Amino acid sequence: MTSNLDLLTQINLDDLVSSFGWADRPLLARFLRRLFLRPARTFAAQMVEFDDGVGKLGLALLEGVTAQGVLPPAEIGLLDANAARAQDVAARTGARVITPADLGRAERILISLQPRVFPEAAEWLAQPNAGYISTMAGVPVSALTRRLGTKRVVRVMPNLAATIGHSQTAITGPREAGDAGDLAFAHQIF
Repeated sequence: MTSNLDLLTQINLDDLVSSFGWADRPLLARFLRRLFLRPARTFAAQMVEFDDGVGKLGLALLEGVTAQGVLPPAEIGLLDANAARAQDVAARTGARVITPADLGRAERILISLQPRVFPEAAEWLAQPNAGYISTMAGVPVSALTRRLGTKRVVRVMPNLAATIGHSQTAITGPREAGDAGDLAFAHQIF
């Protein structure tokens, strides 16, 4: 079985090869993979470490969005497998605890969970008219699009400083996400 670290390293290297346009040039791709294996693995280890604190990231984002006035707390729904934690966060922030059935009314859904649970969660997260913003490390836009059944997906890649509101964040998504305003909304949050 492939570890998260190995999988994320491979994804990082695949992204690098693709960004050079060398996916169809095996010799150049192999050279690039060998040259950047150590930095890609180091970055993957940082992503795995960051992912372990994703609950902290979700809370930091929620507090930042409400403090900046991007959304009023009453317009934010919280859904967490740990009901007690969701109630605690709702009490602290003024957001509402919701159920999976409530997602059908959501304009946008922020996915801030561990990538290993995403395939199972995608079954009930997928909503026909919602846009998605994902903070999941190592889950590419193509996987989000396929699992959620829409091209209204935005992938954000914040660094650890996001928990204190000082992150340089990479934001990407397909044209459909831009047309629907999902990319612009992600820029407001991050």
